[in-house]
Amino acid sequence: MKEPTAPGPRSSNGGAGQSGLVGALAKAYIDYSIANGTADSPYLIDWVTGDTTDSIRYLKSGDADIAITYNAAAEYQALNSSTRFLSRFDRSATNIKESLLFATIGQVPWASYASRWYHQYSVFPIQALTAAAVLGEYTLSDRGTFLTLQSQDSSLTDVLTLYKAGGDEDPADLLLNPASVLLGANICEKDRALAEGFLDWIVLPDGGQAVVSKYVQPGSTDILYTAAPNCTTQPDHCAGW
Repeated sequence: MKEPTAPGPRSSNGGAGQSGLVGALAKAYIDYSIANGTADSPYLIDWVTGDTTDSIRYLKSGDADIAITYNAAAEYQALNSSTRFLSRFDRSATNIKESLLFATIGQVPWASYASRWYHQYSVFPIQALTAAAVLGEYTLSDRGTFLTLQSQDSSLTDVLTLYKAGGDEDPADLLLNPASVLLGANICEKDRALAEGFLDWIVLPDGGQAVVSKYVQPGSTDILYTAAPNCTTQPDHCAGW
């Protein structure tokens, strides 16, 4: 029988193509589609190599017609939203938290070929949150930045939808961003006693923690931070510290 030359649908995948499964599926489906009358004659199914992110992108660009993918989060995002995610991409604590969250679901949108839905916008936190509000994009922001922008221009924060806020009730909260107070190894000896005293004072309930737990930013009415956990009575809240 003459070899088929007519082009057919293009299928995108990575590992299953390398293992030969895509080819086996293509051959079996061609036979099936001819037998049931979907196709009149033999045709070709091309394999477009690419991982899950590539395959979804090829579907959008028209470079592939069918894709076999492996990440439900990426598939859901592709099906249900064309809204981009704005990242400060500045290696700040918030950006590190964002990167860890993406890595948890197997996504690295900042890779060498950045995902089109991942908007890298390396500016200061206030400007980044402002851009997310104006552009209608998703973003991850710290509470202080949100409250500052709210006090400066509430019309911007009013258009933002707060989907999830971190808290300190659960030590495993993915959006909890705990702070540590560190003492430098090269501290000047004349200042050592004061600095070490500060570390002792900052954890006292009637000392530094009283200041932290009552602090309100200028222009805001909301308390910004929560007090540190008591590692004696709440050891699970201090794990890893």
